[in-house]
Amino acid sequence: MGERLALLYGDLWRLQRHAWHQALGLPSPDPVPANPADERFADPLWSASPYWDLVKEWYLTLSRHTKDTLRDTPGLADRDRRRALFWGKVWLDALAPTNFLWTNPVALRKAMETGGESLIRGFENFLADLAAGSVRMTDPSAFRVGENLATTPGSVVLRNPLLEVIHYAPTQPRVHAEPVVIVTPWINKFYVLDLTPKKSLVRFLLDQGLDVYITSWKNPGASERGLRMDDYLHDGIHAAVELARRMSGAARVHAVGYCIGGTALASIWPGPTGASATRHSRSPTGRCSPPWSISRSPAISKPSSTRPASRRSARRWRVGAISTARKWPRPSACCAPTA
Repeated sequence: MGERLALLYGDLWRLQRHAWHQALGLPSPDPVPANPADERFADPLWSASPYWDLVKEWYLTLSRHTKDTLRDTPGLADRDRRRALFWGKVWLDALAPTNFLWTNPVALRKAMETGGESLIRGFENFLADLAAGSVRMTDPSAFRVGENLATTPGSVVLRNPLLEVIHYAPTQPRVHAEPVVIVTPWINKFYVLDLTPKKSLVRFLLDQGLDVYITSWKNPGASERGLRMDDYLHDGIHAAVELARRMSGAARVHAVGYCIGGTALASIWPGPTGASATRHSRSPTGRCSPPWSISRSPAISKPSSTRPASRRSARRWRVGAISTARKWPRPSACCAPTA
C-alpha cells in the first residue's frame, strides 16, 4: 500500500507541474494520456483549454490508480479480483466528467450553439428512458421487423413453447439437397444475421443456392424458470434439425451455431445415442464460439455434462441476470452527452 501511495503522490506532483505549464502556456505532455480508443476525450477542447485539460487529467490519474490498486491488492482470489475490477470500472466510467453537464465542455458548447435546444432534447431523451425503464441507445420505433429489418422472405414452419423455426424462400432456381440449420443464441435475436439486404448472412447463403432454416428463441419469463439445458437441446436444436430433415427430405443437415448457439450445438455433438439431433448433422460449425465448440470430446456429449450449466442458468434466470428484453449498456458508451 505504501508503494502504491508513493506512485500516486508522484503522479499528483507531475499533474501539478503539468497544470502550471499549461497555465503559463508552456508545452507539456499529459501525465496520463487518454486511451486513443476512448471517444469521451477525443474533442480537442479537452486538451486546448488548461482548465478542462486539468479536469480530464485528474479523472484519468485517479481512475488509473484506483484500478491499479484493485489489481495489486494482495490476498484476493482471482475471481474476486476480476469482480472488483469490473465493478470498479463501471463506477469509474459512471463518474467520468463527460457524464455531467457542468464538467463536460463539449455539452456546454453544444448548449450554447443551439440556444439551449440540445438540453431540451437531452431532457426529453431522459424522460423517454425513464418511461421505458432502461437507458436506450437507439429509437426503438426506427426499426420494424419485416420492413427495414429482417426483410429476407421466409415463413415460420415450427412454433413451440421454446422457439420458432423460420424457413427462408430460396433465391436460386436450384438449391442444394442438404439444408443449413442456423442455431442462434437465445440471448439475442435471429435477425442479427439478417439485418439488411447488404448485411445479411441469411441472404448470402440463399444466393449461394442453400436451403436455410434459423431458430428464433422465445425470451424466457418467470414461467420458464424451470427449463433446463436439456429442454433447449431437445425441444430446440433437435426439433429444428428434425424439421429441416423432414421438409427437405435430406438425411443430413449442415448445422451452424452462432455465439452460445455454437456452444449448445457442440454440447450434443456427436450425441450419446441415436436419438441425438446432431447424429444427423454433417458439419457443425461454431461462429464466435469457444474453440472447442466443434470438437467431438466425449466429455461434452453426455447428458449429465449439461446439468451444471443448466443449474447455473436457472439461478441466473431467478435473479434476473438473463433477459433479452433488457440491454445494459456500458456507462462509458451510454452516458456520452445527449446535448
